[in-house]
Amino acid sequence: MEPCGQPAAEAGQSDDKEKAIDQAQAILGEFPNKFTAAYQSKSRSVSYAASIVIREMKKMTGQPPTDQELNVAKRGFIDTFPRHFATKTQVAANFAQEEFTGRYALDPQYYQTYRSHIEAVTKEDVLGVAKKYLAPDKTVILIVGQKDEISKKLPDHPVTLQELTSGPVTELPLRDPLTMKPMPASLPK
Repeated sequence: MEPCGQPAAEAGQSDDKEKAIDQAQAILGEFPNKFTAAYQSKSRSVSYAASIVIREMKKMTGQPPTDQELNVAKRGFIDTFPRHFATKTQVAANFAQEEFTGRYALDPQYYQTYRSHIEAVTKEDVLGVAKKYLAPDKTVILIVGQKDEISKKLPDHPVTLQELTSGPVTELPLRDPLTMKPMPASLPK
């Protein structure tokens, strides 16, 4: 494992830190090359909201998180961990997922060491993973809503969808779920 381009021996990384990075990569590996950021917005502010997400992705790949950001993230993962086992259904689902992904076979101590692995993550680890897996310049944006309203610019934040992508903006028609044929642009009244 070579986080941030340095061999583990040179970086002096502990086993906990290496396992934390492995776990992050394993989670990302369940859906390779996919990062999802979702939000809800008024139609007129969709482009502006998307620009904020892309700006944050660029920030994440350009500089490490602050101490406060890292601490809040770690606390979020660690403090909410027990909630994943609050019901019998959640316990069964978690263990089924372990079998499905093969993680248990790779790391039978995953749940026992989860918290120490998260604590071991450094700002440099986060930056290295972000640089490896986030590609703001290759972002695909899916927007569902009223095209005419979405296409309007906000006076204070005049950003367009075309400015957010290096490729074309593709409009897909709404399809009938039974036939998958495109539906008319406006429904009969």
